[in-house]
Amino acid sequence: MRKYARPLFGALISAAAVYAIIRNVSISEVAHATAGAKPSFIVIGVVALALGYAIRSFRWWRMLRLGNGSISLNSTARVLMAGFAANNVLPLRAGDALRAFGFRATLGISSSFAVATLVLERLLDLFSLLLLALCFMKVGGLTSLPHNVVRLVQVLTLACLAAIIVALAFGAQIRRCLLWLLNTCFPKAERGSKLELAITNITSLFESLRPIEALHLTALSLAAWFLEALLYICAARALHLQVSFAWACMALVAGNFAAIFPSSPGYVGTFHASVLAILLFAGVERNLAAAYAVAIHGVLWCTVTLAGAIAYFSLRIKAVQTLPDSTGEVV
Repeated sequence: MRKYARPLFGALISAAAVYAIIRNVSISEVAHATAGAKPSFIVIGVVALALGYAIRSFRWWRMLRLGNGSISLNSTARVLMAGFAANNVLPLRAGDALRAFGFRATLGISSSFAVATLVLERLLDLFSLLLLALCFMKVGGLTSLPHNVVRLVQVLTLACLAAIIVALAFGAQIRRCLLWLLNTCFPKAERGSKLELAITNITSLFESLRPIEALHLTALSLAAWFLEALLYICAARALHLQVSFAWACMALVAGNFAAIFPSSPGYVGTFHASVLAILLFAGVERNLAAAYAVAIHGVLWCTVTLAGAIAYFSLRIKAVQTLPDSTGEVV
């Protein structure tokens, strides 16, 4: 029963968010506004999104090469897209587990090293989103945002930057500290060698990353999120919403921070409520704001899920084709 508690709680959160939205909007007006979207802007936005995910694939490939120099960019991209698609259709961010454990043979690295790349990826994504939000808050004229929100973003940006710097600069010290805590808290017979190996592999990524490589990865992260922000402004233009690029970027930030909260697969409800709240601050009429949230989520979900499904099945087909036959030869 316990294993169903978190998915059930997430589903309840999503249901509550959806109810809070639909009780204050006109479904017919939302449907009308969504149906009237200009396809040309959506196509441009999808192209920008695709370029953003190409950059994400290249960024993850750069990280994985620190553990396996022979890994291909093609395999990396397919595993990454399969993981993002799984997050859209499965609970508990199962796509992250798929990337770390499901295709170890394809990636040619240990699961603990893959987990380390995901940790670094999340830190870079969090810092990039916060930095973009902070920049647009300062220069984008977002005066209707509460002052406390601006201060919170400032604090979180500095905290995230500090965490990245500490992890990169003191990787060896962090490893020794964690191993000391492990030795102190658990007898050797109880902890086993796998946990020690996991700590070593995870911290080794941060130890091996040079400052210039860290700056490069950060630049790639900012570029990927900037391209995704273009989808948000394209969706606004498709729905005839006159919102600035700064507000579209804030919608991007809010929608992605909604993924932190437990919800149903695909972040249904929490994503929509977050984007809706930002557009209300921007002065957009509630029904149009709801239509925008539905449209942007639909484009993101369908595009990423379709691309990820294709990537996943291509990986499975390749895995089957390379299985050894009964004579030990590769089929």
